[in-house]
Amino acid sequence: MKKITILFLLVGNMVLAQSRQQTEGQIKALLGEYGTFIVEGSAGGEQKQCTVTFNNGVVEILLVHSGEPNVIKSIGGVDAFNSLVESAMEVKRYTFNLTDMKLKKDGTVDFSLMQFVNGKTLLVLNLKTASFKSFYEGTIYKRNNPNEKSKVVKGFNTNEVYQAFFNDPLAESKIKSTTTTTISIPLKAAAVDSDWFLNGLKQLFAKYSNSNRDIEFTYGANRKTTSEIQLFYGAKHGYSTFYFDSGEKRLIELWENGKRVAFVDQFLPDGTQILKDGNGVYMTFYENGRKSYEAEHSGGKRSGVANWYYENGQLMESAIYKYNRDDISGYRWEIISSFHKDGTPRDAGTLKNGNGTWLVYDNNGNVTKVLTYKEGLSVN
Repeated sequence: MKKITILFLLVGNMVLAQSRQQTEGQIKALLGEYGTFIVEGSAGGEQKQCTVTFNNGVVEILLVHSGEPNVIKSIGGVDAFNSLVESAMEVKRYTFNLTDMKLKKDGTVDFSLMQFVNGKTLLVLNLKTASFKSFYEGTIYKRNNPNEKSKVVKGFNTNEVYQAFFNDPLAESKIKSTTTTTISIPLKAAAVDSDWFLNGLKQLFAKYSNSNRDIEFTYGANRKTTSEIQLFYGAKHGYSTFYFDSGEKRLIELWENGKRVAFVDQFLPDGTQILKDGNGVYMTFYENGRKSYEAEHSGGKRSGVANWYYENGQLMESAIYKYNRDDISGYRWEIISSFHKDGTPRDAGTLKNGNGTWLVYDNNGNVTKVLTYKEGLSVN
């Protein structure tokens, strides 16, 4: 599976400020078409359909999978000896408010596109909450009288008992409703080929469509890749590469089976490389651009002096770490100093040569925890 995560150009305050029609238009553009459309299969056989409707700020997405063999078998099983199946479908109905569209921290709508090696594409919407119902629906008719038909709805009722309803106009209301935070919608080719599907993004699909790796991309508003993450069965495995808005590399990490095992390379915005092949200094920064943390590294793992800083630039803590081949964090070996936000010294603990205590402070400068270490590892 090839998964590409896109930062959609819909800022949080725009969702609230723009008209309902504009917001609905964004969703229509996202799905490629308004109304009902076939996203897979043909009119004469097994097919999947998606219907999107809007009503006073409420969005309903109806996914119907008809002609699926297991569904036909299930519908036919309600009266297998006397009846035949005329039609059968799996129905998934999602309902949510426009205000329930989940946003990322940067204000963009949270969703992803997943492209599988067989060419199929799914749109995955991430929401705060959505109402969800799933059931089978079909029509059966008597073997000896094709005109004698019954509509069948099968699913878990409100008492969580699996039940079949016959010719009941209120059947769907008796199906249990649950909540979900994700909606997976198969996309037809028209959506993938539309202008909305940016040229650069299509190039990514083309570039990696024949790759035997699973790769997740984050695609920024400037049409440049902001991250490229290698996956194995859904877990990070391999190199994770992050980019500046300019498109230049910012950071490369190495992961194994979902665990980060090394910081490999890091660059500053001006192009200066501060970490190369796991050796050098790894840094993090506050949003104001000031340094929040720096630590010497060897072989991709923390080894040497590490410093933490307040947002005003004041040194918070300084410590020494010892290389640990099994842990990227290293052994916590010695506490050098600790300071309050105003620069006044505070009790740092007794940690030295891997043994002793380390004091944890809250934002108000109060001790909240005393950690005890033995041979560089916490024993708390």
